[in-house]
Amino acid sequence: MLTPLDTLRCVVQRTITTDRGGLPPDSVKPAEAVGAATEGPVETVPGADAAACPGALPAAGCDEPSPWSRPGDERFFTASRATRRVEGVVTWSLVSKPPPSQSAAADGVNDLQSIGYGVLNLKRGDPGRVLAYLERVVRQCDSAIPLSVGGRRALVGTVTSQFRQGPADVVLLTSQDAAAWLLLDGTTQLSDTELARIVSVAASRLLPS
Repeated sequence: MLTPLDTLRCVVQRTITTDRGGLPPDSVKPAEAVGAATEGPVETVPGADAAACPGALPAAGCDEPSPWSRPGDERFFTASRATRRVEGVVTWSLVSKPPPSQSAAADGVNDLQSIGYGVLNLKRGDPGRVLAYLERVVRQCDSAIPLSVGGRRALVGTVTSQFRQGPADVVLLTSQDAAAWLLLDGTTQLSDTELARIVSVAASRLLPS
């Protein structure tokens, strides 16, 4: 007997605490940050009917949004045949000093920073070649190039910022059987030093050796 696709239990999703995965705000925000908060993390695992769910990855083109810009996408998770995904968002604010031309009593500028993140755990050996797929997407669609960031090899590209005129940074990190991505955005561009610090911390938590 065939089961309608819309009744298949392809995935199970639940909110978890950061001690079970994800990025606690205190782990990535700078010491001077204020108002740090987190959304999620949300864990996705295969559902009872996962083996019967559609399993073809979309074409590695730019017609559809990339996985890091569509958190919670059940279709991509099912197609990847991953064993687990954890996603979330960390935000914080920085209050910068007023410019010298203003009074010392003037209010500083509130600078909002956001990190969207995800980590995808794959079956041993990555039989679906998901790592190669993600690398093609970030290279083709986000103009990513390989760089050493925070002591880790990464593909770093850009997407349109949701907070300011200009680009936001996308970072793809991979290991043998997992991939992690970061979408770093905010009202100001991160410095290279701050980007490296965040990538190093995120990599150690999302892709431990």
